[in-house]
Amino acid sequence: MQGAELAAYLNRRFVPGVRFYPTRFVPESSNLQGKIVQGVRFLVTDRESFSPVRLGLEIAAALQKLYPAKIDLEANARLIGSREVIRHFLSMRVDAVVFIGHFVEEEIARRVQELMVGLRGRLGLS
Repeated sequence: MQGAELAAYLNRRFVPGVRFYPTRFVPESSNLQGKIVQGVRFLVTDRESFSPVRLGLEIAAALQKLYPAKIDLEANARLIGSREVIRHFLSMRVDAVVFIGHFVEEEIARRVQELMVGLRGRLGLS
């Protein structure tokens, strides 16, 4: 992974409330222990507009785009977010913003359905 390349790509995505910077570090534990590795660090610049969900999806998409088949997202899903959401996102092959909109619409529809069922039950209309 090239930290500068990944940071530049993510910054071009204009993820609200966050900026990305390349970094190098030496892990103290992992299969890369003692080796210099590159990555990105991020700085939350506006916590009101920052979305950790979008950040995770943007990182997953960037890694797949820049380093296809080189990073096992399944093995690293806990670092990015929910395995199920990441798998669904990558299978859809859409922009993170589009996916989030789709995900939110599905969640709203599910919650409305639950409310309607509850309301019908209270009104005796089951």
